[in-house]
Amino acid sequence: MVDDVITSGATLHACVRRLAEAFPLAEVAAFAVVRTITGAAQLSKAFDPVPEGRGHIVLNADGGTQRTP
Repeated sequence: MVDDVITSGATLHACVRRLAEAFPLAEVAAFAVVRTITGAAQLSKAFDPVPEGRGHIVLNADGGTQRTP
């Protein structure tokens, strides 16, 4: 999956879940060109890529999603 901008990760999470339902044996990964921030203190520099395999989106008990980093 490729997304232009990721905020909470809800769209990517939903897309990956749908693909996993349709193709249960497929390995699905996601990439976002830009990630948003919630506060200026989190921004160490304008260009701050996340190494492959280090970003995660989790589904919370309340049904919301949380993206790290």
